[in-house]
Amino acid sequence: MQRRGPWVQLSSSVVHTNPWYSVRRDEVLRPDGTPGDYFTVESSPASFVVAFDDNKRLALVRVYRYTVERWSLEVPAGSCEPGESPLAAAKRELGEETGFRASDWAPLGLLYPANGLLREENHVFAARGLSQTGTDDRAGEGIDDVRFVTVEQAWGLVAKGEISDAQSVAALGLATYMPSW
Repeated sequence: MQRRGPWVQLSSSVVHTNPWYSVRRDEVLRPDGTPGDYFTVESSPASFVVAFDDNKRLALVRVYRYTVERWSLEVPAGSCEPGESPLAAAKRELGEETGFRASDWAPLGLLYPANGLLREENHVFAARGLSQTGTDDRAGEGIDDVRFVTVEQAWGLVAKGEISDAQSVAALGLATYMPSW
């Protein structure tokens, strides 16, 4: 038995695992004392990049998301490889998804998406000083476009529902209020 805040974990077992995530089932006593099950999806940390060009426009990628069966405009992002730091993952993902590298990096914050279901850390970084690498893995990632928009245009795309990925919206929010470099 293990206390987790007002919850009591009676037992825990992994009911599914694959290379990307696992699903854990915990038998619990809920805060009101009634027994129940709590299922948690556990995933590796991920990094999100709000990358600005010299004109203070940010990079968005257009990727098809199988889960929701639609194209999605998002900031470049991806999971950390085993043993890879969040910053190293951010640099790798920026290159793979956009074909750019950045000379300046700043951490913006840590987010927990869907924290009632998913145990995953999202590390958000700002990047600037972009230069082309000459290589990318856009085709392998399912990305068909990289576009640059101002922060104001990005928020307009959020308002119109064209940017609907919650992690990208949160990353934009952190970048909007970051101190000037």
